[in-house]
Amino acid sequence: MEYHRQALEYLAMRLGLPEPVVYIDDGRRHRDGLPRLESLEQGIVNGLIDALLIPGPFVFALDDAVAGATVRRLERRGCLVIELPSGGPFSPRTATPAGLRRAGSRQGAGALAEIRA
Repeated sequence: MEYHRQALEYLAMRLGLPEPVVYIDDGRRHRDGLPRLESLEQGIVNGLIDALLIPGPFVFALDDAVAGATVRRLERRGCLVIELPSGGPFSPRTATPAGLRRAGSRQGAGALAEIRA
């Protein structure tokens, strides 16, 4: 967990994004409510958050269908959800926007340039 947090913070800095705000609902079940996820969604709806860096959709749920549905819901609300590269060791020092992809997709995250204003 700490490794992912540090990688996301460093990558945000490299991409010229603001310092990340961390939202964690560890140890909570979906049926019991996820207050930090709800807070994240409210920030997106209010226009305070337009980009989200995640290690992978698994951060939203262990069930792939639930995780994918959450990513799609956040994107429909106007947030660009970017997944860190997978398939081996990740070094945020060598990561580039071209190496990133939209969560749950094989597409590159080309829209990063638009959100660095």
